[in-house]
Amino acid sequence: MARKVAKQPAAGALKKSASAAAKELEVLHPDRQVIIAGCGITVREYGFIEGAKLAPLIKPLTDALHGLIADADAPPGFDAIAFVMAEHIDAVVQLVATAADVEPEWITDLSDQDGDFLMQVWWQTNAHFFIRRVLRKAAQEKVARQLAGGASTPPSSAPATDEPPQS
Repeated sequence: MARKVAKQPAAGALKKSASAAAKELEVLHPDRQVIIAGCGITVREYGFIEGAKLAPLIKPLTDALHGLIADADAPPGFDAIAFVMAEHIDAVVQLVATAADVEPEWITDLSDQDGDFLMQVWWQTNAHFFIRRVLRKAAQEKVARQLAGGASTPPSSAPATDEPPQS
């Protein structure tokens, strides 16, 4: 007696499936392992409590990013974002050091190429952390503008009459 055998997926389909699973894992766990200046480093995503503790440090940076996005006709490129980061370099060094579990002094001693690479990896890992806050601020401003409504109008002048004013 013959029975029907299920068709096996092609090798290409298995590769695509593995690739899709890797991308899903990267979204769920975006930590990045890199080698910088000969040291193996894991740049990790900020956690909830850690992000709350970093709030005072990140506020000037997120405010500047908000200004960059609010004034632009198109989403800014990495070079524009890197310029904002350079304006807030002390905070960025501390933020990168926190995400990479290294001392800030180690970062300041990096070569230009290694420092730039580390900053890019950090941004790729944590950009959504900052973008969420920038978008939240933009949404709050939009709601505030809507609640404020239009400008109020001055009161109407008194009605005109044919009678002279009483004295």
